Amino acid sequence: DELARSEIEEIIFEHPDLELCCNGVEIIDSPGLNEHPDRTAITQKLLKDTDAAIFLTNASRSLTQGERDLLQDLRTQLNGGKEDEPADNLFVVGNFMDLVRTENGRQQVQQRIERFVQGQSPIVAGENRVHFISAQATLDAIVKGSENEYLKTFQNFTQSIEKFLTLERGSLQIKQS
Repeated sequence: DELARSEIEEIIFEHPDLELCCNGVEIIDSPGLNEHPDRTAITQKLLKDTDAAIFLTNASRSLTQGERDLLQDLRTQLNGGKEDEPADNLFVVGNFMDLVRTENGRQQVQQRIERFVQGQSPIVAGENRVHFISAQATLDAIVKGSENEYLKTFQNFTQSIEKFLTLERGSLQIKQS
C-alpha cells in the first residue's frame, strides 16, 4: 500500500551475473496494462521503445476477456498501430501451470491460449512465442539443484527470448523501418 501511494516511478536493480543482460539487454518488469491508471500510463510509455514484450497470464484462470482485449491492444501497439498483423516481438506466457491439477486440464489451458494467440486472427507470429511455465516450481528446482519439467520449460522460454533478442530483433527493426 505504501509503495502504491508513493511517487516512485522506477526502481533499478542491477545484477552483474545475469547473462542475458551482458549484451545491453534491459529487462523491465512493468505494472500490468489493467492496473491503476497511473501505472498503466507508465507501462504504455515503456511500450513505445521496447524490443519485445512478455504477456504473463495465470494458467489457472487464463485469458479472461480483459486479458484478451489487452493482448489485442498490445499487438497493435507493438506493430506501430497495425491492427490486423500479428506481433513478432510478443511472447505469451502461461504461469502457474503446476497449479492446474490434471494433465487434461493443462492440455486444455494450452489449447485455449494457443487457439487465441495463434488461431484465426493471430496475436503473435514467429516460433516459440507461447510458453507454459511454473516460476515457483522452476525456482524450487534451481534452489535444490535439481531438474524438473518446469525448469526445462522455463529454460526453453529463456532460450527463445535470447534467440529473439540476439538474432531476430535486428531484422524486425529493419523490417519495421
